Amino acid sequence: MSPRGGKREGAGKPAQFEKPMKRKEVMLDEETIAFYLEYGEGNLSKGIRQYWRSLTKHAPDVAKAAAQKGVLHKNRSGKRAGVA
Repeated sequence: MSPRGGKREGAGKPAQFEKPMKRKEVMLDEETIAFYLEYGEGNLSKGIRQYWRSLTKHAPDVAKAAAQKGVLHKNRSGKRAGVA
């Protein structure tokens, strides 16, 4: 049996969120897209999630909480992956 590949403990990209994300298709005007892209530092989905979290106390930022606990791994540049 080869020592490479296959399923093993700790393999793969760590999850950034407690629950899996769902892919949805939405229609947005250019101004809205530009706003969320800027808010999300070039990432539309991140901008939407962060803005929504800023409006409610019921939406914890799980990625930030996990990063603070040291759950997420550092990427090659030394920064923690998944930090919003």
